[in-house]
Amino acid sequence: KQEDVTRQVPIHDVDPLSLFGRNDSNLRLIERSYPVQLTYRNGTLGVRGEETVADEGSGLMTALADLVRRESADDTPGQGDGGGRAQRRVTTEEQ
Repeated sequence: KQEDVTRQVPIHDVDPLSLFGRNDSNLRLIERSYPVQLTYRNGTLGVRGEETVADEGSGLMTALADLVRRESADDTPGQGDGGGRAQRRVTTEEQ
C-alpha cells in the first residue's frame, strides 16, 4: 500500500456553501466515490489519500472550485448577459 499524502487546494475566494453543498453533501459524495479524506482550514481544502487518488481528488476539487468561481462571476450584477441564473428559461410550450 502506498503511503498517504495530502494535496492542498486553495479555495479562499470560493463560497464554501456553494462548493461543499448543503450539509457538506458535495464533500460527502466525493469521499464516498474516492478513498480520500477532505478537510477545510483557513481557506484551503486538504485532500488526503494514496498519492494517485489524492491527486485525482484534488484535481476534481480544483475543477469544482473553478466552476463555482465561474458561476459566481456570471451571477454578479452588471456582468455579461445579466447573470447565469437570471436568464429567462424557455418552456416546452414556447418552443
